[in-house]
Amino acid sequence: MIDKLLDEIEESDLVALVTARVAEHRTLEFKREIGRGDANVAEFLRDIVAMANAQGGDFLVGIEESNGVASDVLGVEIDDFDAEILRLESILRTWTDPRLGGTALRIIPLANGRHVIAIRVRASLAAPHAVRNGDRRNYFNRNSAGKYEMDAHELRQAFTANEQLIPRLRALHAAAVAAAEGDDMPFRLTREPRAIVSIVPLAFDREAREIAFTHESAMLPVRVSAFSWIHSLDGLIVHTPFAEGSDGERPMPEVRAYTVNHWRGRMDAGWTIGAVRQRDAIAYQAIVWPESFEEGLLDMVRSSIAKLNAQEVRGPWVVFATIVGVHGAQLMLPNEYRSAAAWRDGAPLGELVFDHFDAAELLPLFRSLWLLFGEQRPAARPIPGQ
Repeated sequence: MIDKLLDEIEESDLVALVTARVAEHRTLEFKREIGRGDANVAEFLRDIVAMANAQGGDFLVGIEESNGVASDVLGVEIDDFDAEILRLESILRTWTDPRLGGTALRIIPLANGRHVIAIRVRASLAAPHAVRNGDRRNYFNRNSAGKYEMDAHELRQAFTANEQLIPRLRALHAAAVAAAEGDDMPFRLTREPRAIVSIVPLAFDREAREIAFTHESAMLPVRVSAFSWIHSLDGLIVHTPFAEGSDGERPMPEVRAYTVNHWRGRMDAGWTIGAVRQRDAIAYQAIVWPESFEEGLLDMVRSSIAKLNAQEVRGPWVVFATIVGVHGAQLMLPNEYRSAAAWRDGAPLGELVFDHFDAAELLPLFRSLWLLFGEQRPAARPIPGQ
């Protein structure tokens, strides 16, 4: 998959594939053209369905390849853009079962007067999809060698995995929230208001992988200058210095921020988003800075995707965020005002699914934080990073 938004791909990006001699792989396929005959249409559908049933990817029509390596950007003749897009969209809707959604098409103009058709396929939440031909249904998947037809055993696994996909990913985040409290961890986050975030590729369970994260390639905690490393069964943990904490009879080291770079290719992060300050001689008041959450979330998601992309792990991505420890806390509002005290100790803020990262994608989670304190996030408030 080309690491750019579909609408931003230009001819120079396609030429770069040729210059770098990029080979087809699990998330990238080249085609010289799509013929009009039934056999050509069926081959096109098999390629697209295989991508949707795997990790998704980019299908580029108008790229010449030699032994699977991009060799020239020739383009195809298109007389009527709208008619061609409608034709391809109709093929995808009519001859797939269940109907394939989540694909986006773009026609990229070339200097030679021709065009490349770029089709971006998302890893599907409704997988597995089949190519439909009358009463027949043929299911395809994709690996590093290309597409292949799935056998009965793989089909059973695929249908079962689809039913369990979102609950399984939610369970991973629930485990991350428990870990932030010290479950199966050598420390926990401090008792101040805190955020726990998980960044998981949608196709996490569709491909076994083992990533050898190192001190150089691991994601670091939010805005820290001093940190330490722990190699664990789950992944490479990076954390801020220990402070002594206790919970009744359970003393445990505490940290202000950490990340877990999971060997299997996902990320968890936790950090404090507020503080507990003395209100008067005998009472304390917790406060939460929305900037700490918003800027931290932006940093964690952006950095996680960059680190995982560098390890050849691609989206679509699922982002989960949970807030803990805010019962009685107040949100710091503009001009030093404060919200009413939160009546919940915390809550999951929701989950997001997106192909390529843009800071605006995180706006629903930003709004959820404010609602936790009974406030609407101001419409004029800028999005961090924009």
